[in-house]
Amino acid sequence: MPRVLDARTSAPVFQAKVEAFESGRLDAKALLIDPTVASTRADGSFLLKHVGSDRRFIAACRADYVCSLQPLTGEGSVEVRLGHGAAIAGRLSDASGQPVEGATVTAYTENRARSTMTGSDGSFPLEALSPEKTLVKVESPWRLSQRLASKLVEVPVTGEARVEFREPSTGVKLLVVTAGRWYPFLFPGDAPTPVDIVAWRQIQDAHVAMEQTDGAWEARLLPAGQFTLFVQGFRSGATVLARQTVLIGAEPEQMIVVPAPTVVTELRER
Repeated sequence: MPRVLDARTSAPVFQAKVEAFESGRLDAKALLIDPTVASTRADGSFLLKHVGSDRRFIAACRADYVCSLQPLTGEGSVEVRLGHGAAIAGRLSDASGQPVEGATVTAYTENRARSTMTGSDGSFPLEALSPEKTLVKVESPWRLSQRLASKLVEVPVTGEARVEFREPSTGVKLLVVTAGRWYPFLFPGDAPTPVDIVAWRQIQDAHVAMEQTDGAWEARLLPAGQFTLFVQGFRSGATVLARQTVLIGAEPEQMIVVPAPTVVTELRER
């Protein structure tokens, strides 16, 4: 009987979502909320009906675990093991160094997004993360500048990564002018290019807040350093992205003019 087990204790994992896929790509967010997907029983067992020969991978997810995706060999009983993975821990403070309570902190990966709230001491945990570069964004609707707080964090294979967010009191204003119907998305650090449209949708919300004003897109209170600018457009019904590196210096205001891109990445459905 196929089962889903805890990778460390070998205990059965109850109410995990299980599905078979054609490709080795996983949209964990869609899998977790799909009511038609099979769920594991109390003993960790599950039943997948009508699995075609084109389904070569099996995935299992539960909100408090890292999702697992493995080849479906058809040999013997299928056993999927879920681990709790690594974590990000950190603290959010205001410009004077005082902790900020009640802000939302979200980690965005290609497969899913995880959110938590800062506590009374400004600290936050983000658990069950895969070891990869992860965009982490802090949002607080009543404090505009905190919507700009976003960092690219390298999550280790085990243990936790530490990250500190501090509300900026000063920073650079960046103006981005695009041609026609091209829309800018600014990310901190050297953000990787999404491999398909699902991965792009997963990380889109992690972009730095920008407002459209006087024919340009404006981001404020940016720290000096490297950012990644994606410009999104549409060609022949497909979403396309152009990518460039942006270096923020010490000048109080910078402007980037982006012509209609000629070299783009087409984002296809999986």
